[in-house]
Amino acid sequence: MTHFRVFFNSYVKRNREQLITVANGQGVPICGFGNIILESSIVLKDVLHVPQLANTHISVKKFTKDLNCSVTFFSTYCVFQDLATGKTILTAKEQSGLYLLESDDQSKTKITSQHATSETWANSQIWLHHKRLGHPSFNLIKSLFPHLFTKESVESFNCDICQLSKHHRASYPISSKKSISPFELIHSNVWGPVVEFISGAKCFVTFIDDCTRVTWTYLMKNKSEVFQIFVKFFHLVQNQFGKNIKRIRSDNGTEYVNHEFLNFLSHNGIVHELTCVNTPQQNGFAKRKNRHLLEVTRAILFQMSVPKHYWGEAVLTTTYLINRLPTRILNGISPIASLLSFVPSSSLISSLPSRVFGCTIFVHSHHPNHSKLDPKALKCVFIGYPSNKKGYKCYHPQSRRVFITMDVTFHETQSFYASPPLQGEKALEVEELSFLSLPYLSLQDAQDLSNEATMVHNEEEAEEEEDKFFGKKYERSKQPTSTLEQEKLSNPEVRIPEDNSEEVSITEDLPIALRKERRSCAKYPISQYVCTNNLSNKQRSFIAAIDAIEIPTSIQEAMKLEHWTQAMKEEMNALERNSTWEIVDKPRDKKAVGCRWIFTVKHKADGTIERYKARLVAKGYTQTYGIDYEEAFAPVAKMNTVRVVLALAAHFGWDLHQLDVKNAFLHGNLEEEVYMEIPPGFEVKNERNKVCLLKKALYGLKQSPRAWFGRFTKVMVSLGYRQSQGDHTLFIKHSSTGKLTLLLVVKSQFYLFLDETY
Repeated sequence: MTHFRVFFNSYVKRNREQLITVANGQGVPICGFGNIILESSIVLKDVLHVPQLANTHISVKKFTKDLNCSVTFFSTYCVFQDLATGKTILTAKEQSGLYLLESDDQSKTKITSQHATSETWANSQIWLHHKRLGHPSFNLIKSLFPHLFTKESVESFNCDICQLSKHHRASYPISSKKSISPFELIHSNVWGPVVEFISGAKCFVTFIDDCTRVTWTYLMKNKSEVFQIFVKFFHLVQNQFGKNIKRIRSDNGTEYVNHEFLNFLSHNGIVHELTCVNTPQQNGFAKRKNRHLLEVTRAILFQMSVPKHYWGEAVLTTTYLINRLPTRILNGISPIASLLSFVPSSSLISSLPSRVFGCTIFVHSHHPNHSKLDPKALKCVFIGYPSNKKGYKCYHPQSRRVFITMDVTFHETQSFYASPPLQGEKALEVEELSFLSLPYLSLQDAQDLSNEATMVHNEEEAEEEEDKFFGKKYERSKQPTSTLEQEKLSNPEVRIPEDNSEEVSITEDLPIALRKERRSCAKYPISQYVCTNNLSNKQRSFIAAIDAIEIPTSIQEAMKLEHWTQAMKEEMNALERNSTWEIVDKPRDKKAVGCRWIFTVKHKADGTIERYKARLVAKGYTQTYGIDYEEAFAPVAKMNTVRVVLALAAHFGWDLHQLDVKNAFLHGNLEEEVYMEIPPGFEVKNERNKVCLLKKALYGLKQSPRAWFGRFTKVMVSLGYRQSQGDHTLFIKHSSTGKLTLLLVVKSQFYLFLDETY
């Protein structure tokens, strides 16, 4: 029996009322019955739906009979075992005299925040305010909007987002002592580092006034910025509020305990209160404030599926909201109101109507040059409230621009980003990958003096952005096919509009890539990152030719095109002529190293194709030390040696010759027994157990550089050269007539220095 209707996978409603008797003797009605899937292979049949029950109950007799299992009870737990296989299928822990069933399949519990949501207007308004204000407690919502709770009880609202973002262990007792005037005591703490914010910030520092509980939050790229930020905050308090900071309390981190910071505190007569070693509770006020900030930050990120790299704006928005929400510590007034009661003349603090963070917002265009058929607004995501302007902060991910304006329209129930599964581990991985596939944006992270600082763009930048997206001229290759394509971060369609100030004359003599504008079959077209407006036609033709070539990423793609197939055959012929391997049967106790094809295109100076190149590379990362390779070190020419030899050549007028050895690594002999799989695309049917026994080195093997250099050294010594002991890549030869020859090896290239009499 259960009181949860959402548990049922199949459900049949009872037409006539039937009662069951509970423990207190009261009869409660049965509303229906059905089946519940407890786990993928466990189905509870004919479960009764009794809404007035306090807990879900399972009959042990019916459970063991339906599932053909046995149950063993212990003092603290019980175990259910399948009689056929003996496998443990479920366990339950003892709690208050009952056994609480444990289930690993959390997706089948179906306890979501919608369970507590009814279809009434008051209920929907309560949930909307709960989201707008950063998921405060429902008791606080009731105190702010008591008329919405005339028919609703606080206990009926359960928010899973709050549980996911705010769940924590039992806290330490809060001290009842409080300062009697603002800025007598400032609590401070640093949080981070974490995933990089879009402006480059990785952590933040908070300053909390002990008297009014007002919080100032500053984003930072490094913890070493704490001192400069505190100096700014110190002058802010003096100039804007006419107060002096008397004490600051922090932990013993090096960002607080350093010579520069301590000298500033001593010079201004500020007492620095530090915590004892391993006693973070003494700075618990700042740590609890950081926990409160992060709880609300996670909530407003989760509710609208906002990616994690927006955490900086979310923290600043959270600070803005918490400073303006009433708290029981201040007897039901907000920290901002408490501060204004001490300094009512301060004009630094302003407020705007709160909105749902991460919702869709449309920014109106004021540009005078857009035509009547152009869009009047740009679809953005709402990311917070600026402190130095009266407007809402809106971010356009495709152009990576921030707009601050009051001419906006909110769709607070619509998320800008697609909703992933509810914070599962796989969902988080996908989100991170989709973000990492983008190049990082370097936005200006100007932090204002009032703490809730963020990226501030001037009006000229905003007008320039509006001109790009709302101007008269539209190119047919630049227009997105749907609004959804603009919203996808995983595969962004970033376009560079043409510069109207410079018209490019297109003639029939130009390449087709130019006459058909900048379109590309490449996954990441170069036009997204390089502007060619200021280049000549020949230079643009060269870039367009490079960008128009599609290089295969797999053997299947390459085999479909004749020129790539021919390139692979040429590479295989070269390897066979060099006797690189021998086809043998794979020994049972040996592991074969894999291999793959790497494709590239060689261009001439004018951008035309010189040749298609395919190279076979061994998967050296699968080799095991001591089995298929021993030593892998190969000497590299020292820069000091290169400088000295070049200086000598310039001084004595020596001739310099440069030689490049093609496929240098293929000339190295292998000492180890290495087996490699047959190259993809050249397998022989009905010969599955064949492998290549490598005789010579191959690109990708760990010992290839050492094998090549070892063979080269033997040959040069046999020709009369002497290897330098100071740098093993330098070979010296003196002839019988006193003539000098220097040979310097840099990877696969030789630099031959001959004296003038040679």
